[in-house]
Amino acid sequence: MIKLFSSARSKSIICLALPVFLFCNFNSTSAQTISKKWINQNLQYAARQYKVLMQKIPEGVMPESFQNGKLKTCNSSDWVAGFFPGTLLYLYESTGNKTLYNGALKKIVLMDNEQYDTGTHDLGFMMYCSYGNLFRIWPDDKYKQILLTSARSLSTRFNPKVGCIRSSGEV
Repeated sequence: MIKLFSSARSKSIICLALPVFLFCNFNSTSAQTISKKWINQNLQYAARQYKVLMQKIPEGVMPESFQNGKLKTCNSSDWVAGFFPGTLLYLYESTGNKTLYNGALKKIVLMDNEQYDTGTHDLGFMMYCSYGNLFRIWPDDKYKQILLTSARSLSTRFNPKVGCIRSSGEV
């Protein structure tokens, strides 16, 4: 007699495969209706959470993560620094909530000096998530110039011999 679920590995595979199987068998029309509702509910929830987070972030820093139940912050040179204002802008687009837009504008200025940073390959994450989204929503020459300066700074890391930008160290 064959034991189908004798090992922990077999049980894990079944536990992981079952939700995928069930999800794939939903009627696509009802899945889309449910998905739109679910997405909107979660965007509203995220907007409420981000508005709470905005109140807890000290001046001059960005949120990075939570460790041991405490907010960990970073300065503008951290590779994740642009994610916060960028996320506020995405949530503003989804909800129309001006508090999120104004919060993004307040924090995004912390990124201004990073446009000159030639010491990181993460400059695209840092500047496009923040200023790229702002320029997309509100096209302004000032934002465009910040993005172009950032691109020039990042391009100094390009090595034509290899055909790539240098990921670490000075150029």
